[in-house]
Amino acid sequence: MCCGASLATNGPSFASHVDALRGANDGTVIFLGDADGNELMQIQSAGYHSAQLSPKELTAVKNWIAFWSPLIID
Repeated sequence: MCCGASLATNGPSFASHVDALRGANDGTVIFLGDADGNELMQIQSAGYHSAQLSPKELTAVKNWIAFWSPLIID
């Protein structure tokens, strides 16, 4: 999983909202409204990804997925 468009290989790009929802080469990783049942949260919650989110970032992403709210990380 990669974060930016220039680094994306098999993983999704998080360069934009649209890119994030588009998913990876092998399918969708974010299903809005289902924070616990999607690949992004499962991988990040396991805590060993090479591009691991901080706890604050993980909470913000989980809330965005669960409630379709704007992604805001303070």
